[in-house]
Amino acid sequence: MELVRVQLGFQNMFVVDASGHKGGLAMLWQDSMELVITGFLKNHVDSTVILDIGSPQWRFTGYYGYPERARRRESWQLLRTLSGQTVTDCGFQDFGFMGNQFTWEKSRGTPDMIEEKLDRILTTDSWLTLFEGAKACSLTCPYSDHLPLILMPVVIPMGICHRRFYFDNARIREDKCREIISNRWSWTIGQDVLDHIAVCGIDLGRWGKNYNKEYQRKIDVCKSRLEHLCMRRDDTGFVEYARTENELIFLFNQQHTYWKQRAKEHWNKDGDLNTKLLRPMSAEEVRRAVFQMHPDKSPRPDGLGSGFFKHFWDIVGNDVTMLCRNFLHTAKLPTNANDTFIVLIPKKPNPDSMKDLRPIVLCNVIYKIVSKSAFGLGRLISDNIMLAYEGHHYLKRKTQGREEVVALKIDMSKAYDRVEWQFLKGVMLRMGFHQRWIAIMMETLVSVNENLDYLNQGLRDLKESPND
Repeated sequence: MELVRVQLGFQNMFVVDASGHKGGLAMLWQDSMELVITGFLKNHVDSTVILDIGSPQWRFTGYYGYPERARRRESWQLLRTLSGQTVTDCGFQDFGFMGNQFTWEKSRGTPDMIEEKLDRILTTDSWLTLFEGAKACSLTCPYSDHLPLILMPVVIPMGICHRRFYFDNARIREDKCREIISNRWSWTIGQDVLDHIAVCGIDLGRWGKNYNKEYQRKIDVCKSRLEHLCMRRDDTGFVEYARTENELIFLFNQQHTYWKQRAKEHWNKDGDLNTKLLRPMSAEEVRRAVFQMHPDKSPRPDGLGSGFFKHFWDIVGNDVTMLCRNFLHTAKLPTNANDTFIVLIPKKPNPDSMKDLRPIVLCNVIYKIVSKSAFGLGRLISDNIMLAYEGHHYLKRKTQGREEVVALKIDMSKAYDRVEWQFLKGVMLRMGFHQRWIAIMMETLVSVNENLDYLNQGLRDLKESPND
């Protein structure tokens, strides 16, 4: 063993002598650590370890089965016993390792080949707390029927933040992604599903470290190449243009998937680049929008409340559904569909100033049905709060890069009537919304026909107030 110690480069060694050519244990360690042997027998060595100055002390016990062939069953039975209630009582848990899980084999290359997982690493919760970065793996050994295990107890320094791995759905279409998962999943054969996932996560994280940063650069390269190729009229140029165009579309879809996952755009599922917003609405969606309304709301410009549509839906339902579908198709509302009353509601019995009046808008129920059917399914106003929070979180974390960003906090109760509609249209265009979707949104703004009779009545009541 002395020759082995020198060849391996260890300064210290403790040996339990073999019985002839059987058995024998050895513990080797470097001068850089403090290791004290606290006990031993023919099939185990017990010790305490301090890896470095100021590092915590922990206990290491190495166990090996009885060297006598006749007693090997006793060894396996002892391990089975220990792995049961005894291990649980001691607070031990199996510490998984990467690599081949079958650490012993027999008769390799023959039909009678046997593989088993005989070697394990057991740890406690307190040890895992000390060494959060610990890793272990099996090693290849061509001269033995056993595979050695290497345990690396790593202490993660305080203040160092390791980014948590998360899988980007944009990578699903990459052939390399499938190759990595297939190789790693088969490489860790014998492990449970969580171990498979952990190993795949490490390799996918390493591969995708700079993957997302390349989107815009690749897109810019494709655009530049298309500008050059569009001037060519030869067959090779046509083929190259088509190939580059397909590559650009692929990159756009990848980038869209990347940001969709981060924006949590679950309302846009099964759609691509917001075309899902333009899908035809079903009759059930329209009916559901109607029956979600309160039947006893204030009268509207056309005099009909939602109770009318609910009660006579069997008569009017088909025509109302057709109107909603035509609106999505043409982006045009029928004349007077968006007529609106503006009404001032007193906040107190005798209002004496405008701030004591609350303006409310009463639009036709038919318009409410259209808007709820077109914009309501799977899209909540609370999504706006989440988007605002995500945007604010991004701004706080962005501390580098050439692109500068800014956020505006606007009081919409004051800004609504001061924001130009063309500005809103420009914002939607810049955000990449579909042209027809923008036309639909703009129609809901420009088609409003406001009736001020109720507003004037409220102002007259304010003027005639005895407190004035």
